[in-house]
Parts: sequence; C-alpha cells; structure tokens
Amino acid sequence: MQYVSFAPLRQSGSSLIRFLITVVALAVVIYVAWITWSTFSRTGSADPRAVFDQEQRQAAHDDARPHFDRVLQLGTGAITRLRQLNADTFGPGGLIDQASDWVRNGVEGNAPIQEALNRRDEGSSAVSPETAQLEAQLVRAEATFQQALARYQQAEGDGDDGSWSPEQREHVLAAAGELSQVHDLLYDADHGGAFGVVAAYRARPDHHRPAGDHAAAMAEHTRQLSAAAQAMAENL
Repeated sequence: MQYVSFAPLRQSGSSLIRFLITVVALAVVIYVAWITWSTFSRTGSADPRAVFDQEQRQAAHDDARPHFDRVLQLGTGAITRLRQLNADTFGPGGLIDQASDWVRNGVEGNAPIQEALNRRDEGSSAVSPETAQLEAQLVRAEATFQQALARYQQAEGDGDDGSWSPEQREHVLAAAGELSQVHDLLYDADHGGAFGVVAAYRARPDHHRPAGDHAAAMAEHTRQLSAAAQAMAENL
C-alpha cells in the first residue's frame, strides 16, 4: 500500500497561520501607534491606553477622515482618467482607429510611405543620396510605428472599470518604447528637432510628395499615441 504524506500540507498550513498572525499583530501595533500619535497631537499626552478610550478613538478617526477621503479621491480620479484614456485611444474613432485607417491607405502591404515610394513615376529622375538616406529613415520609422500600433491593438480591452491586466500593461509599455524609437529615427536637430527628418525630407527639391505627406501623417499619429502611452503608463 502506498501512503501519501501530508507533511507538506501541514507545513504550508503552519506557514500560512504564522503569516496571518504576523499581519494581524502588525496591524494592531500600527493602529495603537496611530491612535497614540493622534491623541498626542491633540492633547500633548502620548498614552497608548488611549486606544481603549472610545472618545479618543472617534477623534482619531475624525482626524483621519479627510486624509482617507483624499486618497479615495485620488484613486477615483486615476480610474476616471484611465477610462477616458481608454475611450480616446481604443474607442470608436479613437487614436487607434485613426492610425489604423492611415496604415490601411497602403493597401498592398499596409506601409503607406514605402508603397508611395514604390509607386514613384518611372520617368522621374534619380533622387540624390541625401534624399535617399532620408527616405530610408522614414521607411525604418514606418516599420517601427507599425510594430507599436500592433502592440497597442494587442492591449485593446474594455478597461471600463479602470483595471488592466498585466498583459495589457506590458503591451502599452512596449508600444511606448517603440514609439520612442520612432521619435529617435525622425529626430533631426537641424530641422526643428522632433520629427525633423520629416521636415528635412519635405524640404528636399527631389522628395516624393505623397511619401512626404504620409510621413507627416505618421509623425502626427506618433505624437498623439506617444502622449496617450505616457499618460496610460502614469495611471496603470
């Protein structure tokens, strides 16, 4: 006959009981210390026995109520902001829908900038090396932007109660990181800093106008989604 040992279960139960006793004891100590401190702040007398005085306990609770109300207000405000961010970002006609509509302008491979460059008139003259380099940066930025948008779409959820799963948080933070890479790829100190590569490209006499227009649209979507990602990260 094979016997089953219950020793691990007994050990786990004992550990849990010790943990609960420790938590309760710590809570009692903190409560007594709080009542004592509250009584001292009002009367100048630090007497731990004040915890047994109903009037002193009630006075301490009244003193603490504004602080608890403030904490509750802050928590409610964070949930409200997260709900609004969720609606503005993932809701119908929100930032994700707008960015997705722009991406779908590239019907062949969902890459509007790359496809605009591919459809450049065959009879057009070859672009300069400087312009070609800027175009390569725009294409790399577009690919990174698409990755960020996909991360955002993976994070999409109702979030109406202000709660987000760990997976959703991970996707939003990953999207924020990839949008930061887009910022880096489009940064040009000589042309206004942020998104300066777009301005530099559109200023080139041999630039392709449709590609430049798509790049400007991508820059605006990046700016909006970056702000949303940062706000979400602060409230998640």
